[in-house]
Amino acid sequence: MHKNYLKTIDNVFELEYQQYLYNVCKNASFKIGWNDNILVDLLQRVYFYHRFEDIVYKDTLLESKIRSTEFGEVLKNHKIGNAVINCARPGETYYHHAHDQDEMVVLYYPNTRWQKEWGGETMFYDSKSNELIYASEYKSNRILLFDGTIPHCVRPPTYISDQFRFTIATFFIPK
Repeated sequence: MHKNYLKTIDNVFELEYQQYLYNVCKNASFKIGWNDNILVDLLQRVYFYHRFEDIVYKDTLLESKIRSTEFGEVLKNHKIGNAVINCARPGETYYHHAHDQDEMVVLYYPNTRWQKEWGGETMFYDSKSNELIYASEYKSNRILLFDGTIPHCVRPPTYISDQFRFTIATFFIPK
């Protein structure tokens, strides 16, 4: 396990593939109801998500593309457990959360255009003090790999954003 692992790669995929993944996100059938937090008073906060079916995810070739990056070595003893597209809308509120032990998360930012002023960062926190330790700016065509036990949350797009903030999250578990 790669405890507290957190790394980013910018401009990870060729433009045509990035545009393809962005279109997959725009055309996905989103559901309402995903909840990343178990606190009872927050259970009414629900979000737009699309859970990939295995065959559809395989059609995107995303796993092989991820494994062809430097992340492939880190993930060599892991297989895909789940994959989702998240859709963040301006003005939403997100709470920090963590994932299962031994789960590595690959988070991809597919939007083909994004301005810093629109927000959308992924925020990472210290598990003991809940202090912010890192903010990953939302940059088009950026990919992150991190230990799912690191508490994290989304900073939603600002109201001046003219689009939704999409991410494709792939959750890798030990083989």
